[in-house]
Amino acid sequence: MTHSGHEAIAFAAMHGPDLLYLIPALGKAHEAAGIDHASRWGGSGGTGEAAGGEAMKMRRRNTTKLKRREKPAAPHRRGPTAADLQKQLDQRTRELAEALKQQAATSEVLGVISRSPGELERVFQAMLENAIRICGAKFGILFRYEGGVFHPAAMTNVPPAFADFLDRQGSFAPVRGRLFGRLAQTKKVIHVIDRATEPTSSPSVRYGGARSAIGVPMLKGKELVGAFFIYHTEVRPFTDKQIELVKNFAAQAVIAIENARQARKTAGRTGKQVRAGHQRQHSQDARPHCARQAARRRRRGDRIGPFLLRLLTAAFGTKRRITV
Repeated sequence: MTHSGHEAIAFAAMHGPDLLYLIPALGKAHEAAGIDHASRWGGSGGTGEAAGGEAMKMRRRNTTKLKRREKPAAPHRRGPTAADLQKQLDQRTRELAEALKQQAATSEVLGVISRSPGELERVFQAMLENAIRICGAKFGILFRYEGGVFHPAAMTNVPPAFADFLDRQGSFAPVRGRLFGRLAQTKKVIHVIDRATEPTSSPSVRYGGARSAIGVPMLKGKELVGAFFIYHTEVRPFTDKQIELVKNFAAQAVIAIENARQARKTAGRTGKQVRAGHQRQHSQDARPHCARQAARRRRRGDRIGPFLLRLLTAAFGTKRRITV
């Protein structure tokens, strides 16, 4: 046996009979060397070929029976129940109803503005009533801010005691740190959850029973021209949608004020033009009358001239040229 044959036998002995009998030449060399490969790898007698075959089959079965890694099961998703679907339907129905109410309120206010461009009191009243209805509030007041003081311009559902207080108070300057003062200083929306918890009691609480309240400024650019004040008589914060709606009404109120100012300005110019036209018409009508008066005076002068000439001739007995 050659040297390479011994190396092959040693390699086969090391790696088992399954490799040995894959190559018949190596198997024969192994038998010639007298190596009992079956006993070497724990065989129970018999030929090495049989033992090697069994070992080869076991290795193949072990190779083919490797377990596959299973993917983790996806979490089971529970579908929406009938109660969940009903809850979603109710929410969508409420949102649709609110949107329709807001659209109707805005359309009504715009209609009042177009029909009564110069009647601010009527426009303010329509805006305030719609804002209170959409917000589900108890009462509200629209204040104008002019010359550094507030004064009520429209009121809706104000309790009688609070309305009497406002009438007695008249115009008032905002107090720094109080609700009107904060609004005048910041020119932003003021939202008070419970006015009854403020350190100083407000007249709206004492006379009107107000609790939750919002103050929404009316701004012409950066200039404060008024404010909406809407009140609940219970602790019920206003929603973001309600506040946005009142802000929209406040912007429309500013437009209405500007429209009224332009209408007054146009009416003033029109009045002047009408008066000037009347004066021109009077002058034109008086011109023929003056001409007729002048003609009559000339005719009277023409008659008086010859009469005076005759008188002078009779008196002095001579004719003199007299210019009349």
